[in-house]
Amino acid sequence: MDPIVPDKFFYKIGEVAEITDVEPYVLRYWESEFHLKLTKTKNNQRLYQKKDIQKIRDIKALLYGEKYTIAGAIKRLRELSKERNTQKKQVKNQMSLLGNVRSFASDREVVQKLQSEIDEVYDILEQDAKELLPKPRNI
Repeated sequence: MDPIVPDKFFYKIGEVAEITDVEPYVLRYWESEFHLKLTKTKNNQRLYQKKDIQKIRDIKALLYGEKYTIAGAIKRLRELSKERNTQKKQVKNQMSLLGNVRSFASDREVVQKLQSEIDEVYDILEQDAKELLPKPRNI
């Protein structure tokens, strides 16, 4: 099981090495091979974010766990990225559909309220019409 990542914005290379159980020199090598875009300080010190740590964990699983080559791991990471983007789009589409459903539900409530108000207006007009019409005379 992976160690819990402390809740911070940035992590130094030593912290990431400890969290991921990967040596710092390996992290530096992976940075160049996998084109990790890291933030750097004025002193050129690498700063990792949680997304970088997750990517390192993915790389480690592919290389050490599933025995991919570096080229194979790069290709697989691209595929995973595309799959995740597709899933995000699907979730976004589903959420927008849910938004429409909510909107239809609220539209239905609005229509029902309008129908009720129209019925009230109709009753009032009908009452006024009865009052305004001359009463039939008994002949």
